[in-house]
Amino acid sequence: MPVDYIALDSSALRDAGWPGLSADLENLLRLAPMFKSNVCVPEAVLLELEDFWRRSHQKRFDKAQAAMQAIEKIARNPELLRQLQIYDVDGLLADSTEDSAALIQRWGIQVIPITPRPVNEFFRMAARKEPPFQEKGVGFKDAVIFFSLIDHLIGKRGRGNDGSVLLALVSGDSDFRDESLVRVARNAGVNLSVVGSVQEMNQRITAGLEDAVKKLVAGDREFALVALQKMQPEIEALLNNQLAIAPGELAPLGLTEHVTIKRIELLSIENVRTSYSLSSLSGYGGQTKIAADLRIRIHVSVSRRVRPDDVPLKVGEPWSPVFQVLAGLAADRTETTDETVDKVCKLEATGVRMNDGYTDLTNLSVRLSKESALYG
Repeated sequence: MPVDYIALDSSALRDAGWPGLSADLENLLRLAPMFKSNVCVPEAVLLELEDFWRRSHQKRFDKAQAAMQAIEKIARNPELLRQLQIYDVDGLLADSTEDSAALIQRWGIQVIPITPRPVNEFFRMAARKEPPFQEKGVGFKDAVIFFSLIDHLIGKRGRGNDGSVLLALVSGDSDFRDESLVRVARNAGVNLSVVGSVQEMNQRITAGLEDAVKKLVAGDREFALVALQKMQPEIEALLNNQLAIAPGELAPLGLTEHVTIKRIELLSIENVRTSYSLSSLSGYGGQTKIAADLRIRIHVSVSRRVRPDDVPLKVGEPWSPVFQVLAGLAADRTETTDETVDKVCKLEATGVRMNDGYTDLTNLSVRLSKESALYG
């Protein structure tokens, strides 16, 4: 059953690359009006995102500043340093905020004001550890987001059997799934369901489509998959040239001395989605965003210190895994092996949909899972 309101939490927006617009989020914004569902964002979520952007921009600025200082020590060239000017944090934050506001206006997203409930009410809930407040005292932001939505919807009539408002909250935060919050919402006339991601929300919506439209959607995704498969060599080259891999992604290799990434192999293209619209599904030309999951294999050369063989223990002798780590660090011989690590990578592209499929795939980008330099 379609819902009356679809609320987006900060985790969902960050996953979608906000204030960028992923294919999954564009799908949702196109589909929601077809089912007369209102897409909304609590004002508290926007404030939370601003704080996240500021910290992210500050981290990038600090790294750039450290690099500039290192260059200055080596180059001692004022003209070169002037050419390497970097943006200030406030300027970057202003850009992100403006881009966010522009998307909200363009897609008609409703901003839900912060609840007028008094602070002492939240303090009482926190003292009693009532959800979404937790044992360690966290949960204030979740409480503000939750009650902002509930208070805004109180008194409204929805499409529930009893006239209740059907609210889908898209959030990766498990705290919102607490049964006591569901009861609070129900008592206020709101039937709350929590959806883990924008992609999952799209799947729920399309599950209610008519069979004919379902076939069009499936066919559109198949066309996109075929187009991507034809570009496998170009995609693999893109992975090898542009994919940023944080050292933590190679944690399955264990304790190492040196790791060198030799190449990235594309294993498969899966779970293709498109930002379909009625015009693109009908076969007319137009820009469409395409997203897919890429299963990749990272080939690495790994050097490890070779530690002596374990010495058998005798009765009463202590042992700890720390001993093995220390022995490895003390070893004076290294051994190099070729190994692999499998990961799932996100791909996005833009294509033109014609009657016989997709052409002119451009703007290809890749990132590991949800990780990126800005959006986390």
